[in-house]
Amino acid sequence: MEEVLSRGLRKQLSSGHFKPYAGPRACPPISHLLYADDTLIFTNGHATNIQKMLKFLTAYEAASGQRINNSKSQFVLSRKAPAATSASIKRITGFRSQDGSINYLGIHLHEGRVKISDFKYLFEKINGKFSSWKSKFLSQAGRTTLINSVLSSIPIYTTSAMVLPKGVIWLLEKACASFFWSGLDGVQRRHWLPWSTIQRPTAEGGLGIRSLWHVQLTMATKYLWNIYHGTSLWAWYAKLDSPPMFNLPKQVFTAAKAAIDNNTRWILENGKSPLRLLLQDPSSAPHVSVHEALCDPSHHNQDEACSLDSSSGLCLNVDGASKGNPGPSGGGGSIRNSNGDILLAFAFHYGFSNSLQAEVRALHDGLKLAEEFGFHISMTFSDSATLVTSLSTKSPPSWDCLRWWRPALAIYQRNDSHIRHTFREANQVDTRSSQVDTSPRFQKVRSTLDQVRSTLDPVSSRSVCLTGTAGRH
Repeated sequence: MEEVLSRGLRKQLSSGHFKPYAGPRACPPISHLLYADDTLIFTNGHATNIQKMLKFLTAYEAASGQRINNSKSQFVLSRKAPAATSASIKRITGFRSQDGSINYLGIHLHEGRVKISDFKYLFEKINGKFSSWKSKFLSQAGRTTLINSVLSSIPIYTTSAMVLPKGVIWLLEKACASFFWSGLDGVQRRHWLPWSTIQRPTAEGGLGIRSLWHVQLTMATKYLWNIYHGTSLWAWYAKLDSPPMFNLPKQVFTAAKAAIDNNTRWILENGKSPLRLLLQDPSSAPHVSVHEALCDPSHHNQDEACSLDSSSGLCLNVDGASKGNPGPSGGGGSIRNSNGDILLAFAFHYGFSNSLQAEVRALHDGLKLAEEFGFHISMTFSDSATLVTSLSTKSPPSWDCLRWWRPALAIYQRNDSHIRHTFREANQVDTRSSQVDTSPRFQKVRSTLDQVRSTLDPVSSRSVCLTGTAGRH
């Protein structure tokens, strides 16, 4: 029956029986939001319009057998609406006027800036969990599990619909930190480490507790992506109603926009779907077909090719992979000349590690092998943006990569080389090398290309290919 109500409201609006809610210019008129038995109806507040709406709802009640609960129903007006309008609607409908925020599907909706007091229900939920755990004796490992599986999950639904103020995030994480260090006996104990350190991944020395800021950023990125690329009525309304930051705080919008821009890729597929060029605003980027992109040189990305003349040296492509992250890992790479011929290719099994460690070790091994064979590397390509940034800024990507990152940086600086980020699609040979050697089967170093011809593309007879298990450098 909800479908009947939904179609009826839309028909009343499209036929002109209802005056629509006055939205921003060029925005489509919206009649209602409906989920299960929770319904929001948007309409003009004129008395005649309200009476027409009630007449339709009365007809729906007679046809469906459902009844409107007046004690649970309410209406919301603009803060600028006169008191006479509020009194008139209350008299006609029998509903009560709601001032401030309203609760719809568990989310508190209100006009204006949000305040910490608007999220009182989140603190009540967390305190309710604390009170239910008081009779239990919990170790720190047990508290970590409860924080990860219960406490950190409570704000996720709210963050998917709105942005939490910094004060709310701080108070929620403060409550989790107090529970982790002090337990529930009421005794305040010393916090031996910053909470930001504990929130690091386990591979970086933390406990893997989710950061609410990162959760907020993830949800904001999804929200922004749906606006840019969505085709729903909501996406249409958001594009016209609240550009350019779409009601997001500047800091959150900037971080979410950067996450989208830095992780958008071309998808060729079968050649029939269009390519979206990576412009400043993905929502307005033009489309170029695959055929046009291949035929028109203006669409070619010359930065992704290893185009070096004979006097400028060689280029090194490296890649690392981990099955499970962390899990069995390996790395590989190739050294090419200005004609694109592979002069040396390598692939090593690294044992149990994460993907970032594999990327750093692959770079380290590639630069070391280049030095041993007397190859001068002018340009290095990697599909790891983190690794490229770490070398460009001379800042290690992670403490557990230092033992390979520092020697790699020293060789990189000695050769006066350059490093550039490349997409995975332009790094296929090295990607396949790294994925093959995530298996510990490769225990033997082989120096002939014929033994690994099934792994890499054929190259000239002058080439050298190395595979095996890397030692501890």
